[in-house]
Amino acid sequence: MNKSAESATGTMAVDLARLDEMTGGDRELARTLMTMARDQMPDDLARIRSEPDKGALDALHRLVGTARAVGAVELAELGARVHATGRIGTHDLDRLGQACDRVRAFVADHLAD
Repeated sequence: MNKSAESATGTMAVDLARLDEMTGGDRELARTLMTMARDQMPDDLARIRSEPDKGALDALHRLVGTARAVGAVELAELGARVHATGRIGTHDLDRLGQACDRVRAFVADHLAD
């Protein structure tokens, strides 16, 4: 597994047990969800960066939902904490971007198997 798919604490970017729980063990559904997450994360991040206020918060809300759907616990929790504050700072953007990169790296490795 790609080391870039791990957080600083060594946890994997996607909890496969949670993903399995969310999909009822349906591997094809899991692959579809991971592919959708991988493909939409860059758009959500771009919108978060470029749209002030409500547009950014809407995109962040979508990103959190996507993260939860695929078992990306760290990203989901980080996004939910930022969303709860109602504002997104530069440091938040950096951390969200890094967490998305880890999820995307994990998904790329997992889908390649």
